Amino acid sequence: MKNHGRRIRPVVKKEVAKFESCGDIQKGYRLFVCEGCRDTKWVAFAK
Repeated sequence: MKNHGRRIRPVVKKEVAKFESCGDIQKGYRLFVCEGCRDTKWVAFAK
């Protein structure tokens, strides 16, 4: 495994940015509704 020193590799920055925006309903979501009790659940997309 290469030593990258103290520099953060671009791929790591990209993955951290994706993780931070995961679950943000502004990125899209789906609304699920139970047909029995009409309870609702908002599920944000993980992009």
